[in-house]
Amino acid sequence: MEKDKPNYYSIIPAEVRYSKDISSTAKLIYAEISSLSNKEGFCWANNRYFSDLFDITKIQISYIMSKLQKRGFIKIEIDQQGGNSRKIYINTYQTKPYDLLKKSLIPIKEKFKHNNKDNIKYNNINISFISFWDLYEKKNGLKSKVENKWNSLTDKDRKDIIDYVPKYIQAQPDKQFRKHPMTFLNNESWKDELISNNKPKKRKVYFQGDPVYTKNRKQWVVSNGEWREFCGEEKDLEIKFE
Repeated sequence: MEKDKPNYYSIIPAEVRYSKDISSTAKLIYAEISSLSNKEGFCWANNRYFSDLFDITKIQISYIMSKLQKRGFIKIEIDQQGGNSRKIYINTYQTKPYDLLKKSLIPIKEKFKHNNKDNIKYNNINISFISFWDLYEKKNGLKSKVENKWNSLTDKDRKDIIDYVPKYIQAQPDKQFRKHPMTFLNNESWKDELISNNKPKKRKVYFQGDPVYTKNRKQWVVSNGEWREFCGEEKDLEIKFE
């Protein structure tokens, strides 16, 4: 008596799939055998079942079964006490094919789940890495590593860094003397006290290009090595910060 068609997955392992000793139809029959074996651990179907399913003669089915068994892909047993019924076993796997399929899918699902968590985590970052990268200007080191470090920081740290960097740049305008981005992040340099390398500029007064000095509450101009008291107006003086 024919049974309902199975609703299981089929597996064709690489040694069967890439075998040049069997036909494509034989590979499909092998897949059907693996599917039917999920319920009871063996395939119960007779040649008529496969003949009707694949629209080929029972003689061709017998030849294919013989070929699969000869190649060691299946094992056929005849149950003489059970009315000479046939049982076909898959030799390639010790466990049910469907169990193997579920097992093979687990790492993929877990990996996707893990990657999805990372994507959600990084999508929720308050300040993007590119904002820091462009602001810092000194783009040294492996960008991907710096980005991973940036993404691992807390929201507060990222905000503090963005607030700190402009002041750091002002204190150290020559970027060749700034820390490498990775060093800056690893050392938590945004928590350091800012020390400016810029010397304070001095206020200097000039009159027609000559420096003006103040002595005894009077202004003097040194021109051609001689001191001359400045008698002009304040508007004639030029003030520079150097």
